[in-house]
Amino acid sequence: MSLCRRRLSACGTVWLADHFLPVLVSTNALWTMTSIESSYVITSLALVTLYSSTNELNGSCSRFDRP
Repeated sequence: MSLCRRRLSACGTVWLADHFLPVLVSTNALWTMTSIESSYVITSLALVTLYSSTNELNGSCSRFDRP
């Protein structure tokens, strides 16, 4: 996978995380934590958001970029 395609995928993931993460966080904590997969997805989305918002040598990826 090329660097450009990976950056595009990261920006798309950040946009999805920005759109869906507040909904996931605002739901009942017991429902969210009932499966390992749920906590893994929430953790992954948060980490992708933090990672993708940092500057890289080839530019930056903003959470406001739309796929």
